[in-house]
Amino acid sequence: MNDLAGQGNYGPSAAEWDARAADAERTGDGVEAELCRQYAEHWFRVSRGED
Repeated sequence: MNDLAGQGNYGPSAAEWDARAADAERTGDGVEAELCRQYAEHWFRVSRGED
């Protein structure tokens, strides 16, 4: 888990969400893979202060 600028726990990083998406895709769960990709994108935007 990551701590972003002392603002608390933001959960898994974008890279971790991407890894989860890849795992889901390998098991044939396209819905879970897409969900994880969306979390990765959101985390990336939040970490850059864009969201």
